[in-house]
Amino acid sequence: MSREPQTTESGYEILVSTMDLRHPLLRRLLAGWLNAAGPGGLPDHDFADPQRLDYMQGQIVIFDAVPQSGAGLRFRYRFVGAPLVARRGRDVTGTWMDEHTDAQVARIGPQACGTAVQSRRPVHVRARREIEGKSFALEYLVLPLINAGSGVIDRLAAGQIYPSDVPTRPAGDSL
Repeated sequence: MSREPQTTESGYEILVSTMDLRHPLLRRLLAGWLNAAGPGGLPDHDFADPQRLDYMQGQIVIFDAVPQSGAGLRFRYRFVGAPLVARRGRDVTGTWMDEHTDAQVARIGPQACGTAVQSRRPVHVRARREIEGKSFALEYLVLPLINAGSGVIDRLAAGQIYPSDVPTRPAGDSL
């Protein structure tokens, strides 16, 4: 499959190929997702159990994909790992991704999640972000999950890798 980015905007690259995953934890997450695929070709919600994914060291986010009448899907944060909350300075659990305080996340995040739902495939996102005056390379892997009862993709799991030298933020101060 082509490595060409689907979208490049504001330092973000959404890739429909996972061949260039750089971080070993994301490669392991992808391998686990592929191995957990059921008869419908996708893993179900059980895959995203934070205890099952403990090797991700809390760098997991789980989203609900919520149908909107006439407007497609919206994505709500269902679970955010504690290290990611510390990096961001606040817990966004229960909020909508498209209302994120960071305009880039509010724009690009739903696009990446929507691509994973539509394609029924993992989506690799790379970003170059400036945090406190320093540039960092970040990497994400978005994985669609099905509801075992309906076969509908209504949840996504995402591994988010921040380099260890990205500063954490005081509570209430978001990235």
